[in-house]
Amino acid sequence: MTVIRMTATPDRDGSLHLTVPVGTNTGTFDVSVVVTPAATSGWPEGYFEHTYGSIADDSFVAPPRLPADPVEPLG
Repeated sequence: MTVIRMTATPDRDGSLHLTVPVGTNTGTFDVSVVVTPAATSGWPEGYFEHTYGSIADDSFVAPPRLPADPVEPLG
């Protein structure tokens, strides 16, 4: 089984027209299509779950920061 992922934009009538490359022009294929809205956050699905805590080096330490500039109180 091969999973092919792509992003597509529907036509004015709300239809998607897909061309699925299979690498051969012979044989028969079972095809399943799952349509889900694209993520709108700008981050790939599962990005934070896969990257959080990914630095396994215990010697990694964030650099020191300068003190914050004072802020005048509002009103």
